[in-house]
Amino acid sequence: MSANIWEKRIRRRWEAVWGWLALRFRKFRKETPENQKASLEKQFLERWTAALMERADVFNGLYGGLLRVQEGTAKKKGEILSEWWHRTRYQWDGQELTEFCRPVFEKLLAEESEEEYRKYARLLLETAAAAGITRDEPGELTLDELTTNAYTDWEWEQLYLGDRVEILLPAWYQNGRVLEQGSCQRLDEEENRYLR
Repeated sequence: MSANIWEKRIRRRWEAVWGWLALRFRKFRKETPENQKASLEKQFLERWTAALMERADVFNGLYGGLLRVQEGTAKKKGEILSEWWHRTRYQWDGQELTEFCRPVFEKLLAEESEEEYRKYARLLLETAAAAGITRDEPGELTLDELTTNAYTDWEWEQLYLGDRVEILLPAWYQNGRVLEQGSCQRLDEEENRYLR
């Protein structure tokens, strides 16, 4: 046999093996839909984390709403995410974040899918956590220097350092500063009135 025939056989065998390997491991290639979707979510998380580290105060009043959307207890899921999108466009008009998120939010708000609402609320809360945004857990709390300013009394009474309160709506913080005030109800009201 000539060298040319052997070369053709080896090339065909190599192409067959290469084709089999490509089919077997195609999920690891970047152009698969699963990897593209994962890459877009990763970019979404990175861009929103950077945006919230810079200007988390733009979204005051919406963090609790996002939490309710994620949990499935929000009554107006679409309105909460729509308001998030409106504030994004206002703050970062014409910038990369807005252009990247435009197709995502327009599709999300047009479809009105509860599953998608919950998914993007979860992603936005993940970015908030990555940007240093936390909240108090509902329950009882003794007010300290930070939390005295983080809460307003449900009945609009003055709160003082050391008061025991029950948290009704948790406060949100970013890196040790109050981002969004919460509401509470004072406990031991009779004792506190006589001490003041």
